[in-house]
Amino acid sequence: MDTVSKVSMREQVYNIIKDRILSQQYDLGSPINITSLSKELSISNTPIREALTMLQAENLVTSTLNSKFHVVELTDELLGELNQACAVMLIGAYQYCRITNQIQPLLDMLQDAYETQRKALSSEGGNEYIRAAINFDRCFLAVLNNQRLLDEFDGLSNLLLLSVRYVYQKDPAEKEEKIEQHGKILDAVRADDPSQVQDLIRVHYCN
Repeated sequence: MDTVSKVSMREQVYNIIKDRILSQQYDLGSPINITSLSKELSISNTPIREALTMLQAENLVTSTLNSKFHVVELTDELLGELNQACAVMLIGAYQYCRITNQIQPLLDMLQDAYETQRKALSSEGGNEYIRAAINFDRCFLAVLNNQRLLDEFDGLSNLLLLSVRYVYQKDPAEKEEKIEQHGKILDAVRADDPSQVQDLIRVHYCN
C-alpha cells in the first residue's frame, strides 16, 4: 500500500542540502545553484528557496542582495563571534549551576560525555568525535533544563560542527589538544574551582 510522507517537500530539501553542507559535498563559500537543484530533484524553485531560508536562519547559508545563496564561509570574524558566543553561554551556565547547587549533576553529565568523546577519538570521518565534543560543552546548558538556552546552543551546533572540522583539517593535532582541554575543564569542575573553570572555557573557545 502506498504511504504519504508527513515531511514537507521544503523539509526534505532542507535535509538534503544540510547533509551536503555538513558532509562537505558543498565547499565552504560555494554558490548553491537553485536552477540546478530544481532540475536534479524535479521540483519547483519555491521549496528550494524556502529550505535555503531555513538554512540561512541556522547560519549555514548566506545570501546576497540579488538573492544568490552560498554555503557559509568561515571567516576569522565569524569564527571569533561563534566562539565568543559559546564561551559566554557556557560560563554563564556554569555560574548558574553553582548558584543552584547543580554541580554534581553537571559532573555526572560531563563525565559521561567525556568518556564518549574519548571513545569516539579514533572514529573514522571525524563527525562522531566532533559531535561528542560539542555534546560535552552542551552539558553545561542541558543540566539546567532550560529549553530556551538549549535551543540557542543547538541553533549553533551545525555551524560549530563545520568550524571544528575546519580547524581539525588545518591542524589534526587540535583534536588531542581539545580533548585534553575538556579533561582539564572536568577536573576543575570536580575541584570546585570556578576561576579555573572559566579560564579554561575561555582558552578552549577563544585561543
